[in-house]
Amino acid sequence: MSLDEVLPFELISKVFIQCLPRYGRARPDPQLAPLLLLQICRRWRTIALETPWLWNSIFLEFSRESESTGLPILFGDELAPSIHPIVSLVDLWFSRCEGFPLSITLLSQEVGLGLPDGLVRVIQSRCSQWNRLELSLARKLLVGLLSVEGPFSLLQSLAIGDSNGETLNFEIQRKVYLKSPALKILRMRNSYIDPLFRSVMANGPKPHTVELSRITIDVTDVSDLFSLLPELRHLTLHIHHPRGVVSSGTLSLPRLNTLVVEGCVDFLAYASAPALVDLGLTVWNELEANIVVSFVSRSGCALNWLSLRNATMSHSTWTILLPVTQTVPTLDLHNISFGKDILFPRNHTLTHLRNLSIVTRASLAVYDELLRILNTHQTAWLTRVYIRILHDLNWGREIISVPAPTAEVLGHIRHFDSLGFAIFLETPDFRWSMDATNEVEPDFNIFQPDEPMPFSIW
Repeated sequence: MSLDEVLPFELISKVFIQCLPRYGRARPDPQLAPLLLLQICRRWRTIALETPWLWNSIFLEFSRESESTGLPILFGDELAPSIHPIVSLVDLWFSRCEGFPLSITLLSQEVGLGLPDGLVRVIQSRCSQWNRLELSLARKLLVGLLSVEGPFSLLQSLAIGDSNGETLNFEIQRKVYLKSPALKILRMRNSYIDPLFRSVMANGPKPHTVELSRITIDVTDVSDLFSLLPELRHLTLHIHHPRGVVSSGTLSLPRLNTLVVEGCVDFLAYASAPALVDLGLTVWNELEANIVVSFVSRSGCALNWLSLRNATMSHSTWTILLPVTQTVPTLDLHNISFGKDILFPRNHTLTHLRNLSIVTRASLAVYDELLRILNTHQTAWLTRVYIRILHDLNWGREIISVPAPTAEVLGHIRHFDSLGFAIFLETPDFRWSMDATNEVEPDFNIFQPDEPMPFSIW
């Protein structure tokens, strides 16, 4: 008798659930759970089909090469010739989790590409089960899908973006927002804060997490946002076209725990956030670096996570930021160049640093700088290191490839690994170690999948 025949149904079901992506968003791929589990044996198939939590999330990404023919057969149902395969699949998928909260993610990144006939109707028919709804679609598709009347009593997370890059006003999701009393997370891309937005926020639910991408905003808008959403704890702003900043007054953010700002950080010159724990910023020059240091000092907050982005950060800019970087246990550096001691100058210590994540571009000094960071005294307390090296383009638009690590480099990495460091090194053609997990790596963001965010929040 095999082990799986001895184990009870409930235990195997729990094991199956652990095979799903960490944050849900299961893809309908026969090579991945849950569809893979239907193909092993009769008992596994039965258990999988009777485990609703395997089927209450789905991630559909549409392109002209998408192929789904034959997938509904995995459920044991014949495919009606008049129904598109993906529509039949989604209907069967959701039929396994009747009454359970649903997570639905739809992405269509190709201009002019529609959705299969009937898919919108199937998804709308489950609107009472929507729990997390993430849509990056053409404006016309968004309007059609969100025209459903509801109710949306289970909806807690809503993410809306136009896949063609068009600016959206709040009218498109107004109905859904106002009829979602349990909403906790709101993400909008290519949007702006206007009178309609303010009106809806004043009369709708009060989410604690908001992400506004590629927006036009000024310090008054930020102040209004916190007045309208008193429970706001986590805010992400991608400021595409900053307007003039008010030069007087203060912006008090007493409850804010997380702030991620990509773009202009000028409004921080007038802000304070004493409860702030996680901070992510794009810093371009010494002036902005001084604004960040003053903001953290004025707030008196104890940061746990700091993320910095900028491919051209100078030595002087980095030095200005040291009073902040020296205090954080988790440091995330994205698209920052190695070399010339810009990172971790030899005469400074980062004794609080425990977790380091760096995403950088290919350069001749990349591995030497990595080894220097691991060898220097300021990383004596460092326990986790994640390095991702990407191909780069020079001014002639020629691809600069990432060289493979030499035997000497690998020898040093093995040495640090034996000392208890958790090291994860990734290039387009190499990975160390295959079984490593990046504890700093964030949850998946449908709008910008590579964007670092505090993984404990989303």
